[in-house]
Amino acid sequence: MSTANQNKKEQFVEDGFIIIKDCIPDDLLQELRVLSEKYRKIARRSYGAQTQRLQPLERYSETAEKQLLDALISLPILQEIVASVLSQHHHISMDYLGMMFEPKYLPYCMPWHRDWRDNCQGIDMQAWYDVYRDLDFFNQINCPLYQDQSLWVVRGSHNRMDTPEEQALFPTRPIMAPYNDIERKTNRLGDFLNFFRKKDYAQRESSCLAHCNMMPQAEKVVLQPGDALLYRNTIWHLGNYMPNEKRATFHTIVTTDRYKEWMYTEKTKLYEQQDKGPLTWQDPYAQETFASHELSDQL
Repeated sequence: MSTANQNKKEQFVEDGFIIIKDCIPDDLLQELRVLSEKYRKIARRSYGAQTQRLQPLERYSETAEKQLLDALISLPILQEIVASVLSQHHHISMDYLGMMFEPKYLPYCMPWHRDWRDNCQGIDMQAWYDVYRDLDFFNQINCPLYQDQSLWVVRGSHNRMDTPEEQALFPTRPIMAPYNDIERKTNRLGDFLNFFRKKDYAQRESSCLAHCNMMPQAEKVVLQPGDALLYRNTIWHLGNYMPNEKRATFHTIVTTDRYKEWMYTEKTKLYEQQDKGPLTWQDPYAQETFASHELSDQL
């Protein structure tokens, strides 16, 4: 492993993310920008003008377009970084490849969360705590076609349990942001109302920024066109999206056989629970799960 890649690995393990500069060649970047306009139209037509994601892209792509997507995830620099920072058995997933957009009319903010634990109702907390620091699990990649400064993170939080301050901010689940998923319901009436609520823009922008800044040690991650971000989704993070900041960012997970097996097992548990009745949110700080793992973090 080169010294540069060794440094990237150390930074990734310590911080929970690394930025890989200028990954996408200019000619591919331009082709992908053209393609992104198709995906934007499909997303807004299918899921409403405020939607921020279309996934998986393969479902909406012709053969030539799939070849462009494959050219992206097969870029040698991305393959090299994944192999050196993670391992040879990590693979950038085409199955989960999606694209994220800016909302059309109004600012929109996701709640602070750590993936699976905080945004998957009914998840087995013990199972999550058992593997949340394992590098075979919970890795993602973002590749922006335009400048993207929507992601906020708490550097290093992927390597530890929640601090007392974080627990006090978000003691229960689900965690709510100023403007959450109810804003993205797919119906024409919702789009009509959001169009005429643009007078609320400044107030919503302020509320979203306040939610970003309420988290101790929060910082914004700024990506330039053609960069890539490799990060742990167990880090505290959120997305804060502004209509006036054009966004077309590819997003997918980095899989391993162990991670795929874990996801299958946990989803099967959820399906079995659903058959018995409504899913409920588990306490992320329950003594039987949280205390033992908090102790292991201190060792």
